[in-house]
Amino acid sequence: MPLRFTFRQLEYVVAVGEAGSIAKAAKQVNVSPPSISASIAQLEAEFGVQLF
Repeated sequence: MPLRFTFRQLEYVVAVGEAGSIAKAAKQVNVSPPSISASIAQLEAEFGVQLF
């Protein structure tokens, strides 16, 4: 079964990786930290692994 994710989710993962925290990443991409957390939680559920 193919994995499903959006470009935005990928953008958030990269931003968190580069910024080192969800709060800093949220500022960089101009969204709230809970939005990034929820997006990453969806990816983790889809992939079946913890990303951070």
